[in-house]
Amino acid sequence: MKLMRRLTGWIVAILTIAMLAPQGTVHASSLSDSLKRKKIVHACGGYNGIRHANCEESLIDAIKNGSKVIEIDFMLTSDGVLVCDHAFDSFGYERVSYEKFKNEKPAEKGTPMSAKRAIKLLKDTDMKLIVDTQDKNLIKVYKELLKICKKEKAEAYFDNIIPQIYYEEQYKKMESFHNFSEYIFEAYRMTGSPKKGGYADFNKFAKICKRHKKIKYVAFYKSFVTKEAVKKFKKCGVGVIAHPVNLKEDFRRLKKMGVAAVMTDFL
Repeated sequence: MKLMRRLTGWIVAILTIAMLAPQGTVHASSLSDSLKRKKIVHACGGYNGIRHANCEESLIDAIKNGSKVIEIDFMLTSDGVLVCDHAFDSFGYERVSYEKFKNEKPAEKGTPMSAKRAIKLLKDTDMKLIVDTQDKNLIKVYKELLKICKKEKAEAYFDNIIPQIYYEEQYKKMESFHNFSEYIFEAYRMTGSPKKGGYADFNKFAKICKRHKKIKYVAFYKSFVTKEAVKKFKKCGVGVIAHPVNLKEDFRRLKKMGVAAVMTDFL
């Protein structure tokens, strides 16, 4: 009886500790597990009607709304601080200092956000983070993100990062830095804009995806996406992401085509 009581006491103690212990970040096994809603919040989501916000308020809204996948743009300032911005759109593509970035209000009047602040907000969520960077120092951006995660005691969150690459050679660079589980191939730099006569060579992209098995998604301008293209990539085990999609009718149409997800600022 004493032994039974002692065992029962131990079991109760272990269960109590487990219940009281901080749960930390919950990780989905793959990006597909987080794409049930078929929506990726683009650049933290629009703010005050403006796209590419990448601001603190839009990120907080996305978290409050229960979004599961978010894309954020990252750039290094002239003094080496990693911040959330799309090629410094707010400053005419000029690489500015961190002080200037902080103190000059962006177009949408949101709060400029550092990568450190973004990780602080995200680290206790289960949100997948798609990293987009126009910075030429590609690996340095990811090294800074990893360093921030370590400093913020959020190293486990780094596993929730999905890199977005633009060229095939970037895949090899990224693999040499870290063993990421999957990648998104963002096609727009190679296709060009539909408005400027761009063209999507689906065969070419399918071959790239077949060569690199960790490329699980390929992203195209929405006007390039066809039902046939979606089927072609599905045969390769690759999902198609369409962007930018901010109208409900476009979202419904693309869902019927079978896209894996859309990138949206406002839906």
